[in-house]
Formats: sequence, structure tokens, C-alpha cells
Amino acid sequence: LRGQKLDMEPFFVGCVDVRDVAQSLVVLYENPSAQGRHLCMESAVRLVDFHDELANLYPEFPVHRIQEDKQGWVVRSKAPSKKLIDLGVRFTPFDKTVRDTVDCLRNKGEI
Repeated sequence: LRGQKLDMEPFFVGCVDVRDVAQSLVVLYENPSAQGRHLCMESAVRLVDFHDELANLYPEFPVHRIQEDKQGWVVRSKAPSKKLIDLGVRFTPFDKTVRDTVDCLRNKGEI
């Protein structure tokens, strides 16, 4: 949010809201049929998409936009946590998690 360029442009960011983690743990503990590993994230977002989302939500911040999409061919992941969704977990949308996080950081004077 301070306009700094990260040298991580082709990477993915696994985004999860801590409230979703807590809800998922409760669902898993209460459901005896839940076995194995469970991926707990609302989405896997490419860093270029994450930067664009931040810049769109917060135009007042000098968010560094990645100019060239070097991995346009990569398919965006939708519902990577299908097993948890099938158990009834409803994930917080990515943009709400981002907004809530930035609002919290603002309220604490971090940004």
C-alpha cells in the first residue's frame, strides 16, 4: 500500500480470513466424516490480481501495479477448498477480507 515494488510478480497468494479458519476448525471438529487434509482458503490469487484489487479498492494509496501479466495463461483457482465448502463452510469473499484488513490497519495507525 506504500507503492513499493515486490520482486514476486509471477507468484500466487493463498488468501484466507482468520474468521474462516476458526469456522473451518469448528466444522471439522464437529463432523466425524471429515478426514484427511483440507485446504483452507477462499481463493488462490495471482499477485498481479491482488495488486489490481488493492489499487481498485484503495485508489488513494500508491499501490504498485504490475504492468505486464507474464502468466496470463494460468487459470485462476476457484473454490480451492471444495472439501470444506461441501462440509458447509462459507468463505468470506476476498475483497471483504482485504477491506477489513486495511480498515483494521488504518484504525491501528499502521497505514
